Amino acid sequence: MDYRLRVMAANTDSFKYWAPVDRTAPNNAHAFSLAMIGRDKDVLELGCAAGHVTQALVEQGCRVVGIEYDARAAEAAAEIADDVVVTSLFDPGAVTKAVAGREFDVVYAGDVLEHLIDPAGVLQECREALRPGGYAVISLPNVAHVDVKLALLAGRFEYRDYGLLDRTHLRFFTRASITQLVEDAGFHLVELHRVMRPPFETELEVNASDVPSEILRAALEDPEAQSYQFVLRAVPVDGTAEQEAQVRRFADIDEQLRQERSQRATLEVDFATLEEKVAAMEAQLSDAVQARQELDAVYRTKTFRATAGLRSLYRALRSAR
Repeated sequence: MDYRLRVMAANTDSFKYWAPVDRTAPNNAHAFSLAMIGRDKDVLELGCAAGHVTQALVEQGCRVVGIEYDARAAEAAAEIADDVVVTSLFDPGAVTKAVAGREFDVVYAGDVLEHLIDPAGVLQECREALRPGGYAVISLPNVAHVDVKLALLAGRFEYRDYGLLDRTHLRFFTRASITQLVEDAGFHLVELHRVMRPPFETELEVNASDVPSEILRAALEDPEAQSYQFVLRAVPVDGTAEQEAQVRRFADIDEQLRQERSQRATLEVDFATLEEKVAAMEAQLSDAVQARQELDAVYRTKTFRATAGLRSLYRALRSAR
């Protein structure tokens, strides 16, 4: 049986993170990561699982060494990678021991650092495994996504089998703490992409009808409120003026984009609120028109016309009082 078919057919925990990889997909963490890694690179893949991204890397001409703690998943990935080392990234020095003096162009950590006790320490070890000009490509979920905030407002923080609140996550990250993580490990953040998910469209199953528009508007004021995942490229700090200038340019551009996204999200909520008000006014107008039509129908009845005299007398008596 074909490798992919065998892996997809294996319905066990060893293959729970297996997913099809489409390098052309828009708004997709795998596609962003593969584009950042590029072609014909020596790649160290942390937590390669059963090799779904490994396969895509090999198809890009890359030579891949994987690190994976699950022996069964590692066995599957080893059919594609140049080498897969079975070890736990929980163990201090695990990366250093696994690579055994080898050097790489890219370290890839796709949705793995949030599962570790000491992600900064692991990244520091990876830094030593990069040859000059090398870099890290990392993807991480955003715990500050609007759906997490709205769920918390309702008193819910429910772990899932996958996604933002995967039950195996040990660490949770926001845009700011990701920057801190990278810097603590001796890297500079120089490129960042976001996988975007609008409110009410994640696995957290937040119901739009339960959220007042003013609460949603406040939650969306955070520029990263609709960022579901961050996919980034980070380079080892070398202290040169050129690198520092590159980092400042990236920070300025990214902040500008963040503010534009925040303004756009606020405008979208305001527009949606306005649409709700218009719809309510139209409903009221429709009710008024219907009431007027019913009243006109009463005016046209024989009974109404026949009682005209009595109504006139009643009005006269009321006036006399």
